[in-house]
Amino acid sequence: MNRWGWINKKELISVWVLAMLLEGEMHGYEMLRRVNESPLMGPLNPGGLYRVLRELEMEGLVESSWDTRGGPARRMYRITERGKRWLLSWKQYLVEQKNFLENIINKLEEV
Repeated sequence: MNRWGWINKKELISVWVLAMLLEGEMHGYEMLRRVNESPLMGPLNPGGLYRVLRELEMEGLVESSWDTRGGPARRMYRITERGKRWLLSWKQYLVEQKNFLENIINKLEEV
């Protein structure tokens, strides 16, 4: 977080990646497609995403394995129990940021 308490883009990508993995195992290209479809996050280059994934794996928040079934091998990622706990620790912070932004938007609607 920066000095104003806002999430930086790398932290937000980490949170989003873990949230996507709550849906189930996923390969990097699928995550990249979903990140890049977001007007808030995209565009993100593959190298940036894979750096985040490597860091999450080194921290024990995700684990990966190779899927060699049908076609070229792909690295599949899944969230760990530690990753779920880490993600839940962000929930209150995200709710506070959402409430703060909604307050600003409500004030702007009064103008």
